[in-house]
Amino acid sequence: MAEESLFEVVVGYANGFERAIAAFGLPPAELKEALLDANIEQCPSCKWWVDSFELLTDDDVIDGHCDNCRNP
Repeated sequence: MAEESLFEVVVGYANGFERAIAAFGLPPAELKEALLDANIEQCPSCKWWVDSFELLTDDDVIDGHCDNCRNP
């Protein structure tokens, strides 16, 4: 089985940031920069890590909620 990529370890998990630090040994600042460069952010509501586009409404307005929080 192939190893998970950095982004697969983070996206879809509330503890993805911590999982990536443990799995890859990256300093937090470097990991945060890599995630932002890959358009991955933490939903401020549920704290899950998601692709940045999920924090936009259907009208491409930033509302600060991922799809799961917006459509419970």
